[in-house]
Amino acid sequence: MGIKRISYLLLTYGYISLMVYFGWLGSDGSIGGSILGAFMSLLLGVAVTMIVMLLSFIGRESLPDIGDDAPFTFGFLTHKWKTIYYSDLGYFHIRTNSKRVIIYKQGYLMVKRLCEVPYNGSIEELREKIKKELDYIYAEELRIIKKRKELENWDGYIDIKSKRDDKIKKVLQ
Repeated sequence: MGIKRISYLLLTYGYISLMVYFGWLGSDGSIGGSILGAFMSLLLGVAVTMIVMLLSFIGRESLPDIGDDAPFTFGFLTHKWKTIYYSDLGYFHIRTNSKRVIIYKQGYLMVKRLCEVPYNGSIEELREKIKKELDYIYAEELRIIKKRKELENWDGYIDIKSKRDDKIKKVLQ
C-alpha cells in the first residue's frame, strides 16, 4: 500500500473519529443535547467535505461528474477496493460489479475516477482492456518515461568511431 493510500485512509478514519468525538462533546447527557451534538457534527462533516471538494476543483476546466472523485471524508467506502499495478505508472484501485470495472487513481485527499471498462468474466481480456485504457489516458506521461529510460541506458558515445576508439584505448592500457 502506497503512502498516498495510507495517508488517505488515515485521514478518513481520523475524520470519522473526530466527527464521533465532536458529536459526543456536543451532547450534555440529555436526548436533545445528543441530537444537537450529532447534528452539529454532521454539519461540520458536510462543511469539511465541501471544502475538500472545492479545493479539488482548482485548476480544472470543468466540474467533474458526480462520482468521479471521492474525498477522504468518504474514504471508508473505498477501503476494500482491489489494488492493481502498472509497472510504469504505479498503483491504481478498481471497483467492480458484474458488468464493468471502474479504475481510480489515488491522491492524498481524493480518489479520482479515471475510466471504466466492460468485464465479461475473462481476466486476460480485462487486463488488456485496462492496460489499453491506461495507455491512452497516460500516453504523454508514458512517452516521457520511455525517453527518460532511453537516456539513462545510453552509453554516452556520439558515434561508432568514438565508441571503437575508446574501447581500443581501454584495451591498450
